[in-house]
Amino acid sequence: MNKEHKSLEIEDKDLKDIFQEKFGDRGKRAIEGVREKRVKKYLDFWVVVGDKEHIVINERFCDCEDYLYNVSSTEPESEFCWHSIAVRLAKFLDEFDQIGAWYLDYQELL
Repeated sequence: MNKEHKSLEIEDKDLKDIFQEKFGDRGKRAIEGVREKRVKKYLDFWVVVGDKEHIVINERFCDCEDYLYNVSSTEPESEFCWHSIAVRLAKFLDEFDQIGAWYLDYQELL
């Protein structure tokens, strides 16, 4: 499946329904995040750019409040926050910005 074909799939109502059914509002927010080009791949971390802050994702860990307070402790049925879902979707669709720098170095400039 080529990149152009996969990108079109995100607009497909069936895909949106599947993500919303599987992940609820987190799935919907993940699709919006990918569509809005918020997912970035640095040399050291994946980052989802928010309106107020950058959220850092490293494999299954995310530093957002949803992950820290809900996903990792109180919601055992939820494995992912929307940022983690967005990173996985962006990888699958190959829809992310590749940044040729270390996020830890870049973070000092913020």
